[in-house]
Amino acid sequence: MIDKKAFIEFCNQHIQNQINLLDEQIQKVKSSLQNESKSSAGDKHETGRAHLQLEMEKLGKQIQEKQLIQSQFLQIDFQEFQDSVQRGSLVKTSKNWLLLSVGIGNINFDGTKIFLISASAPLGKILLGKKKGESAVVNGNTFDVLEII
Repeated sequence: MIDKKAFIEFCNQHIQNQINLLDEQIQKVKSSLQNESKSSAGDKHETGRAHLQLEMEKLGKQIQEKQLIQSQFLQIDFQEFQDSVQRGSLVKTSKNWLLLSVGIGNINFDGTKIFLISASAPLGKILLGKKKGESAVVNGNTFDVLEII
C-alpha cells in the first residue's frame, strides 16, 4: 500500500528539486556571463556572450514552466477518493500506478513506479469517473481500475 500523503510530499519536493537545479544552472550561466564580460573584446567575445544570453533565456523559460507545474500541483485537492477516479486520485490499474495531477512522467517512490498524468491526457480523461472494477481502454490497452486512493 502506498502512503499517499508521503507520496504527494515527495512529488512536491521532486518538482522543487527540479526548480532548484534550474536555478543553479542559471547562476552558473550568470557567472560565465560575468567572466565573459571581463574577456577581451571582439567577434569571439560577442558570440560567446550571445550564446550565454540564449542559454539564460532558455533556462528562464524552463524554470517558469516548472513553477507553473508546481503551482498547478499545489492547487489539487489530494483527499482520498473511495468511490471514483477524480483529479487528485492515486489509482492502481492492472498496468501501473497513476496519480491524476500534472503531466510530469513517472516517479519512483519506495520501489514503485508511479506515473503522474494530467486529467486532460487521453488516459486521464477516460479514467475520470471510473469506479473500482471498471475498465478504461486507450490505444488498444485496457486499464482495469483495481484501487482508488
